Order: sequence, then C-alpha cells, then structure tokens
Amino acid sequence: MANKRFLAVITMAGMLLFACQALSLSSQKTTPLPSTESTVPLPASSSMLAPTAANRPAATALLPTSTVEPPPFLSNFLTKVQIRLTDSFATLDNWHTFNPGSGAISNGMFILTGQADWGSGVVLNQPLTEGFGVMINFKTEKNADLKSEIIITAGDYNTDGWRQFGIYNGRNPQTNLFLGKNGIGFQNLQGNLSPVANSWYSLLMAIGKNGELLAVISNPTDPAKRLIHHVKMGGTWAGLNWDFLAQDDLGETVYLKEFYLFTFGEINAGNL
Repeated sequence: MANKRFLAVITMAGMLLFACQALSLSSQKTTPLPSTESTVPLPASSSMLAPTAANRPAATALLPTSTVEPPPFLSNFLTKVQIRLTDSFATLDNWHTFNPGSGAISNGMFILTGQADWGSGVVLNQPLTEGFGVMINFKTEKNADLKSEIIITAGDYNTDGWRQFGIYNGRNPQTNLFLGKNGIGFQNLQGNLSPVANSWYSLLMAIGKNGELLAVISNPTDPAKRLIHHVKMGGTWAGLNWDFLAQDDLGETVYLKEFYLFTFGEINAGNL
C-alpha cells in the first residue's frame, strides 16, 4: 500500500511539472523564420529587375574615345557629340543580365531570349544622366507588338518616383512612358518607317536637360526612314540617374549589336 501511495505522489508531481513547463512555453513569444523566397510578377511593361535607386551607382564622366568618330546620323539630332564607350559584344563586361536564361553572346551580338512575365533583360553597367546618350543596332525575331522594349528607367519600380522612357518594338512601335505607377505612353511613334522581323534598325536615345528625352528608330541603310519619340517632361524628370536596358517577354527574341555610349551638348529639336 505504501508503495502505491509513493507511486501516486510521484505521478502527480510529474504531471504538475509537465503542466508548468507547458504553461511557460505557451507564454513565450516566437519569431517566424524569414521566407527564403520572394517572387514578384512582372507586369507587361516593367523593368523592376534593373538596379533600384538605393543601389544604383552614380553616373561617371567617362573620358572621350578620341579615336572613334561619332556615327554621322547622330549629328542630325544632337550637338557636340563625343563617343565615350563602344561595345561590339565580344563579352558582357559592360552589361549584366536579369538571370542566366536571359541570353548569350554569339558572333558579336547579344541574343536576348524572352521569358514569361518579362523575365529576360540586359542592363548597361554605366548609369546615365543629362547630356548622355546611347545608340545601338537591334532586330526582333518575331516583330511582335508590345513583346519587347528598349528603354531607360530611373527610381524604384512600382513607386511614385519611378520614371520610364523608350520604345515598344513591333509592327507598330509605340511610346513607352511611365510616371510612377501609371503608363502614359502607348501611342504609335511618328514617322515613315515600318519595321519588319529579322531586319536591323538603329536606335538613338538621348537624355537632354530639364527632362527632355529623345528616341529615334532608323533604317541604317536608309536613315531618312525613321520613327521619333520626343518629349519635354521637365519637373521631376530632370536631374535623374537612368539605366539603359533591353527587355523581352516570352515569344520574342531581340538581337543587339554595335553599341555606342556618348555625351552631347543639346538636342536639336529643329531637325525632329
């Protein structure tokens, strides 16, 4: 009988100790482990995988490349052009891609292969500011409307500070303007050029003073055939650091070659 009482006492003590521990644990605060994945879908005209304002390096004043003469086409639209950098796409030293599947170098070209949700892109490592411009040759494999874009962007994607300017490629190239979260472009470009698939075109983009921006698509063999996108945005579009990039969606492929980075004096609006 004494042994039974002793066992009962021990059992009750153990149960009491377990209850106290459970109560103590339930009162402790727990911190959930951070997620190891964070995916944000890309809408149809975003470039949110480009550098953000927080980690974007400042634009630098590159020394002139005195041995390289500016393509004559540039003098039609810009004054005092000086070439600062050329790239024949032998390497990707001057660029970075959104992900390894974005594309690859081949025979002096970068082939940008579209992925779903605009997941493919290539970005120039050198940010641009007022007085900088670029010129690049490109062609599209399908010439699909609104399936690829060549643009400059500033600020953080999907915020009020976001700015985007450039062109949508396709049979009917369109303006590509975003102010904050709002698309304010999507108008057909003005001019006498009708792009077709698998044909090379030149794109000039220039950042003028006080938010003046210019994009010109032309036929390299007949520069008089061209499409123009010219705006004077002013205000919050002035004094920004911009990223230059090309991007495409699933179903399109963009080929890039013969890149020029330059500085200039003014945009010659009289020739537009």
